[in-house]
Amino acid sequence: MLQEDQPKQIWVHDINKKRNELGEFHTIFHDLTEDEKYFRMSYAKFCELLLAIEPRIEKKNTNFREAITPRVVVVVAK
Repeated sequence: MLQEDQPKQIWVHDINKKRNELGEFHTIFHDLTEDEKYFRMSYAKFCELLLAIEPRIEKKNTNFREAITPRVVVVVAK
């Protein structure tokens, strides 16, 4: 039980709550897919890869936080 003098713990930081609006994926990914030199594979190959691994990496949303979509995970992975 938390005592009154202890700060409340944060499950999801405020900056991550705005990820769907302000994150790089949601703001510039569409523009970058039009530039074939930016990615190491074509957009068609990316979609093919995503379809192949999506069921294995997909996470479920919880009451505490929204899961990161497989599409975002694949784009961010290096």
